[in-house]
Amino acid sequence: MTNFVIIDSSFDRNIILDLYAKFPDFEKDIHKNVDEEFHYNPYSVFGSFGGWLVNLILEGEKLGTIEQSFDFINDLCEQNAGDCNGILQVTFFEHLTDYKITIEAAQAKLRTIALKLFEEVLNGPIFQGGKSAN
Repeated sequence: MTNFVIIDSSFDRNIILDLYAKFPDFEKDIHKNVDEEFHYNPYSVFGSFGGWLVNLILEGEKLGTIEQSFDFINDLCEQNAGDCNGILQVTFFEHLTDYKITIEAAQAKLRTIALKLFEEVLNGPIFQGGKSAN
């Protein structure tokens, strides 16, 4: 059985290329751990990027990379490039709700639109205001 991935053709693939260029360690990680057919799927990529950032925060290392990651997401949300905001809500931001430390990091580092989108996820019915976070 073949799995089909439907991607809105209006999504700008250059956003993912830019992400990979700014975070080569992430690109290596996703290319190693995710099937090739998903390397340019925005849902897969941004979900993986969220998980990757959570791991960096939990490890407490690479603080510069953590800052750059949040800056990248803030800029992306401000531009809503490729209609990324909806994709980020259901992929990237959900990962940041898993732990108290990642919630606090997101609340401290996200700005304006990105913070609003994150808070909508955090306060949504699934997460009940972050009560499920460790």
